[in-house]
Amino acid sequence: MRLLPRATGCLLVLLLATSPTEAQTNANQWPDEATCRELPPENEIVRGWCLAIDRDKGNCIACHTFNVTPWPKSLPVAGNIAPPLVAMEPRFPDIGQLRRQVADAPALNPRTTMPPYLRHELLTEAEIERILQFLLTL
Repeated sequence: MRLLPRATGCLLVLLLATSPTEAQTNANQWPDEATCRELPPENEIVRGWCLAIDRDKGNCIACHTFNVTPWPKSLPVAGNIAPPLVAMEPRFPDIGQLRRQVADAPALNPRTTMPPYLRHELLTEAEIERILQFLLTL
């Protein structure tokens, strides 16, 4: 991702790549849920992806759109009822704020429908850290 200055002084976010680099994943393809369960990846970013798509864990794709390429054909289309998970690093320059959002969104916004993953023990702190590593690649 690269930020480009605009003539108006605003920033234009240009997503140059929407998946991890070859060096990060050793492949230019995201695994599907079955592959994640059969052969858990060693790469922490891909492990975060696997948690984010796991229906028994993060299940982020139920509500959020991810802009990853190529999208695994066996996965359902990502959700559209929550904000899209794009340009995460510029949107959350303070990783602590993003961590709080993922760990316990209702503490920040009582009207949210996002579950309090850590408080309800849906995800561990280590799992949340893996998801954060993945999210910051978007």
